[in-house]
Formats: sequence, C-alpha cells, structure tokens
Amino acid sequence: LIGVDIVEISTHNPRYKSASNYVSMFESQLTSKELTNILSSSTDIAIYRQFAIYWSLKESFIKAIGKGLGFDLKQIEFEIHLVDSDETHQLRGSAMATIHGKQRKDWSFDFFCLDTNHLLTLARGPLNDVDMVWCDDEKKKLCDLQCNEIQRCQVVFKSVEELLFKEKKEDDDTFNTLYRQLDGLHL
Repeated sequence: LIGVDIVEISTHNPRYKSASNYVSMFESQLTSKELTNILSSSTDIAIYRQFAIYWSLKESFIKAIGKGLGFDLKQIEFEIHLVDSDETHQLRGSAMATIHGKQRKDWSFDFFCLDTNHLLTLARGPLNDVDMVWCDDEKKKLCDLQCNEIQRCQVVFKSVEELLFKEKKEDDDTFNTLYRQLDGLHL
C-alpha cells in the first residue's frame, strides 16, 4: 500500500492568537505524546512545522489504507526521526508508527520538503492492511490470495529523468507480472 500527502508547512491561521491555540483544535486527532512533542517546540513557526509533519503522516496513512477520516486518528501514533531539523536546511526524516497499540515495523514513513513551503509524506505498508469494508467477499478472497505475491515486490525510487528517458523493455517480467496482479484486483 502507498499513501501520499502534501501539506503546506507555512500555514498560519490568523483566527488563532498562537500556534498552540491552533494545534489545540486538533487535540481529538493527536495522541497526548504527539501533542506534547508538537507544543514543546520553542517558536510558533516550529509548532506549525511539527504539527504539519504529524498531520501529513496521519493523512498519508489513512490514504494508504483507503479509510479516510473515518479512521480514528488517535489509533495511530508516530515517533518522528528528523534527518535535518535546522531551519536553514531542507526538512526531511522518517517515522515509526504504533497502530492500535502495536508498533508496526512493516510500515515505513518518509517525509521531505518539496520546496520551502511544502512537505511530502510517503507511507508504505502491507497490502493486507487495506480497508476492505467496501469489497464483496469474492474480491476480499482474491486480494488475500494475491497479497503475499504482491508484497514481495519492492518499491524502487527513480528520478523523473529515469522514468521519462529509460527505454521501455517489453520483456520485463517483473513489471508485467505486477501489472497483471494489480489489474486483476480491479481496485
């Protein structure tokens, strides 16, 4: 599963006197540990930035599982690991997730700045965590059968140039196999 979220990290809401007041509006979606981590930041700018990271992590997860805001966001808690937190450099890092009280090492979360105002977060997790509520029993069985095969596939990061200018290989068995498996899901 893959979920992507992009958030503006310089968002400031003029209706709130401080960043702390703004963040308190989201108390019902943040765990007490996350809220403490956000509010312990030294400046309003840092509080907004920390909030944006946590919020983007949560959004990327619910997009990956297909649940949307119907998921209780307090049921996922993140531990953030910043690679570079110096405000003069690009913000980037990763996070570990605890979902329903269990640390989930089979999920990975990475985030980085696209530019000075936008943060992109990428969530990657096992296919069997997808929200199958909307599927009929036959599609659920098909998905369960194909989960193990698809999970063996690995995500490969490529630049735009690599994707645009690499010659297409007709005999790429890995791509063709994955395409057929995904096409069979009709998700």
